[in-house]
Amino acid sequence: MALPAKNRLKTKKEIEHVFSRGKIVKGNFLFAKIRQVEPNKLRFGFLVPVKVYKKATKRNKIKRLLSEHTHANLSHITPGFDIIISMREILPRDTRIIRQDLTILFKKINAFKK
Repeated sequence: MALPAKNRLKTKKEIEHVFSRGKIVKGNFLFAKIRQVEPNKLRFGFLVPVKVYKKATKRNKIKRLLSEHTHANLSHITPGFDIIISMREILPRDTRIIRQDLTILFKKINAFKK
């Protein structure tokens, strides 16, 4: 299931704002750019670079996987952030490893203080 609309970064301007002023949190395969915002907001964006996966179908599949796992763990993430999740390299085929890396990323985000 996809993220609710209130939990998504929708415009290119919002995404660029997070990328230009956000801090980096790294996992093994994934990384997040995070920016503190209003205390009750929590919004996400997912980016899969063309450099990493050439085919749009593969990029969309990865974004769906990240979105579904994020939606399942939404209650465990501290609000007050705009977060863009992207990748540094090709992900392993095993989705359990991807989910574990995303969970580690969420723990680091929860520990993040300004």
